[in-house]
Amino acid sequence: MKLNLTIKGTPFPKQSVRHCKGNFYKPKKIKDNELNVKAQVLNQLPKGFDMITEPIRVNKLIYVFPYLKSHNARQRNAVMTKRIELRKFTKPDLTDNLNKGLFDSLEGIVFKNDSQIAEIQNLKKIYGIEGKTFIELETVNEVIILHQKLV
Repeated sequence: MKLNLTIKGTPFPKQSVRHCKGNFYKPKKIKDNELNVKAQVLNQLPKGFDMITEPIRVNKLIYVFPYLKSHNARQRNAVMTKRIELRKFTKPDLTDNLNKGLFDSLEGIVFKNDSQIAEIQNLKKIYGIEGKTFIELETVNEVIILHQKLV
């Protein structure tokens, strides 16, 4: 099974749970973002979709952030005509906070648990006209067993 999803809006990193007066809580903006992602994903799932329970390979995961004011017209035009990709190399970090927010939002809708993700390929964050996230994933049917000799 292969699934392509596009989530509109600036990618949102997931922050750690906050602690205040002996209680743990999740900030409202984090909860709101998760609900927004879930709603968009539910609208894109095919009819009769059953939650994935097998191992998953993410073939493509691209976080697109809106241009900065410092990006000039030449840079923007080059991106729009697909001559270049403007890579984002500032916060938020790619492999932890961005992925955690997205995968936690997909949990219970697309897959049972984000621990099912066995592989991620083509992972990047770039600038574009508007913020969005593209994700292409598929189930992995083959089992790969690696043996390691301990010396």
